[in-house]
Amino acid sequence: SVGSLAGSLVTAGRAVVSVRFLAIGVAVLGLGNVAVAWSPNLAIAFIAAVPLGAGGAAFVSGVNAVIQVKTPPDMRGRILALSAVAFLGSTPVGGPFTGWVADHVSIEWSLGYGGVAALACAVPLVWVYLGARSRTVLANEAHSAS
Repeated sequence: SVGSLAGSLVTAGRAVVSVRFLAIGVAVLGLGNVAVAWSPNLAIAFIAAVPLGAGGAAFVSGVNAVIQVKTPPDMRGRILALSAVAFLGSTPVGGPFTGWVADHVSIEWSLGYGGVAALACAVPLVWVYLGARSRTVLANEAHSAS
């Protein structure tokens, strides 16, 4: 709860939610998830749950902010509905899969694979951010040279 509140407030306090911010949120979410999954005891799991909540809340509220700002007004409701289906509608598929992983692999992996998936999603976000940033730097250098 503390992490989720902090992540939401940090996101709400930003004037602009960037791809960089989303990438950081997903990475913190993934690292926190992996840390909770393989915590050696409950105290460490409680500590690791703070960045897990912060990253998750920052990512979810950040995605909603980006959708609301970048989507044309006539499409905003449809895109937000699709986003809700993606977040909420994946539970009926993910729940049984998570149970199967817990039964056949381990309890740690049933929680940890979500963190691994989040980290796998952070990589393309960072790639996009670094690519956009390098294109901006090149464009600025070209503009300065002329």
